[in-house]
Amino acid sequence: MSLLALASTSGGGDWSELAGWIGSEAGGREAVNIAAEIESGGEPAEPLRLWDEASDTPSPATTPPPPMNCSPMNPAICAVPQSEEPPPSDPAQPEPTLTLRDVASFSPGPSGLASEPSGWAIVGRPVNLIAEAGPVTRAGALLGRPVEVAFTPVSFEWTASSGERVVAGSAGHSWNELGLPALSSTDTSLRFEQPGRATVRLSVQYSAEYRFAGSGWRGIPGTLSVEAGELEFLVGTFRTVLTDGDCRANPDGPGC
Repeated sequence: MSLLALASTSGGGDWSELAGWIGSEAGGREAVNIAAEIESGGEPAEPLRLWDEASDTPSPATTPPPPMNCSPMNPAICAVPQSEEPPPSDPAQPEPTLTLRDVASFSPGPSGLASEPSGWAIVGRPVNLIAEAGPVTRAGALLGRPVEVAFTPVSFEWTASSGERVVAGSAGHSWNELGLPALSSTDTSLRFEQPGRATVRLSVQYSAEYRFAGSGWRGIPGTLSVEAGELEFLVGTFRTVLTDGDCRANPDGPGC
């Protein structure tokens, strides 16, 4: 049996404190008493060696591997490896998608209204309605970004207090622009069937699109309904008669 023991080849040193016994007195050699000489401030005169009793020759002690943790014996583990710097982020953030609810505060507002005849109507005869509404662009800010919102009218709806209603894709034109005689029917005319006072309200349907600074125009699905204004009418009945001259000059004349 081969026995390894720690021994001091010089035989010197002040081993003042026992640290334990390693080995035995086998083979006629005295067991080695290991003292913690380092604790007393001294150092062994020579490096400690391993004594191999089988070969009867001392061999230099093998330095144990450093512990696998951060220590003065293994400073490499203490160093934190530097990771590669991440690529710089793109400062341009994705543009948000807007809805009609988001742009409702940019409403184009009321429109100018006109009618022929102006302010009055004959029961059963057409009243030509005209809206002064066209494309409108508003500028402002949304979500912390400068934005433009463009509105385009796509549909016009006139509704009378008496229940009459007309819907058209045009804002309407005067009889003169259309080349028509007065009291002609148009795409934007309606008729009152009862005498009295009546009100006509206009609602305009707008399509909307937007763009943030530096980007292109993007459409928004759906349409935005805007109450554009109203007109009041006095509706009456009229009859045509033959007179002999001007009734204002001769109120007692035939037919007056």
